[in-house]
Amino acid sequence: MNSDGSGQRRLTFAGSYNTEPDFGPNGLIVFSTQIDGKYDILTVDMAGNLQRITQDQGSNQSPTWSPDGRYIAFVSNRGGKRRIWIATADGRFQMPITEKSGGYRSLAWSR
Repeated sequence: MNSDGSGQRRLTFAGSYNTEPDFGPNGLIVFSTQIDGKYDILTVDMAGNLQRITQDQGSNQSPTWSPDGRYIAFVSNRGGKRRIWIATADGRFQMPITEKSGGYRSLAWSR
């Protein structure tokens, strides 16, 4: 995309429904995609290269980048509870950061 907003193009056809994009300071876009009825978190760069952050771990939505681009916070229903999770930008390390289940929907880091 050009600085004036022209030249837009689709970056991915992953999943059956892509939503909730968040543009990171690292040049990557994190988003939710629906695959086989569940949502997973993926990143994509401007060349269209995808990296899957979550897979076969419940339904994962509402991803948002940390201000420094090192982490992704998201909501997951793993274990039957909707909790906030945090993952490293490459998805290698993931852990819950809330104990109780809640009505978490749209996350955003304070910047």
